[in-house]
Amino acid sequence: FPGSGHSPRLIPRTVWVLGADTIVVVGRQILGKPRSLAEAERMLRRLSGTTHRVITAVALVRVNPARPGAGARGARPPWHRVRHAVSRVTMRRLTPAEIRRDARRHRDKAGGYAIQAKDSVVTRVDGSRTNVVGFPKEVVLPLLRRLARIDHLVFEGPAGGALHKGVRIF
Repeated sequence: FPGSGHSPRLIPRTVWVLGADTIVVVGRQILGKPRSLAEAERMLRRLSGTTHRVITAVALVRVNPARPGAGARGARPPWHRVRHAVSRVTMRRLTPAEIRRDARRHRDKAGGYAIQAKDSVVTRVDGSRTNVVGFPKEVVLPLLRRLARIDHLVFEGPAGGALHKGVRIF
């Protein structure tokens, strides 16, 4: 990349970037990742006993690192596709102790909870479970199939356990 000390022949002609982000929507309120323990507790109290939506947006972008100005004003933007998935999630009513516990454990998750936890507070998912994890394979696979023959994605957690954002492509 420019300024990195690599010679131009080592720069790939095309780089693919795949990104995803998830929000939780309850009523008209949008919940992202909590910024503090207190905010995580507020989110979990708000979600407790509700059915809400989990929305994950996925973007696939092709960039040409050999042409750093390709995204400049007036230039043709890079090829990209943006898709999203929506799932309806029902959470059981939580006790104050569960709210305190989960707020500490899942502060890095939209809405302050994780469906892949062993003691998940989710009782029902209408739609994609992998969307609720934060990486909807039903959206990602069709995007990636445009690039290469990919038969399936395996979502692995620690020691091959529960669903996680780690991805292996076969």
